[in-house]
Amino acid sequence: MFDGDGAGLDLTSILAGSHDVPLVDVEISIASTDLPADVASFLREADSRVSRFVQDHPARVAGFVPSNFATVYRGLRAITDANLACGSSLCEWGSGLGVVSSLAAMLQFDVCGIEIDEGLVAESRSLADDFALPVEFVHGSFIPSGG
Repeated sequence: MFDGDGAGLDLTSILAGSHDVPLVDVEISIASTDLPADVASFLREADSRVSRFVQDHPARVAGFVPSNFATVYRGLRAITDANLACGSSLCEWGSGLGVVSSLAAMLQFDVCGIEIDEGLVAESRSLADDFALPVEFVHGSFIPSGG
């Protein structure tokens, strides 16, 4: 059963789209503080690998969108510090080189990254393994067949 004032709603009906669950605006403050040394070291290596990937695979770059990973880390940190996560699991759809998934693992999330490009899955696993980060990466698509 769904807690709150969703009287009688269950998760199955919500996921099936039978009931709307309103979103709530949540304000968080993302501090521009220095990154922890282990995170900064990880991001230096990740940035190097992203740059190398973009240079070595120009034809595959069209669908590859890297993020501002320091900001992502600070955002995830703010969410964990404010206890805003609904649990400890995080699934990154279209995980690319796995940088965001790995950052979440550094913050103790149980993480799975899904990526359609097998080469990126291998790169993701290598990066996470090199930093002993417990992230599961799977080759697949989050887009339903026919969609």
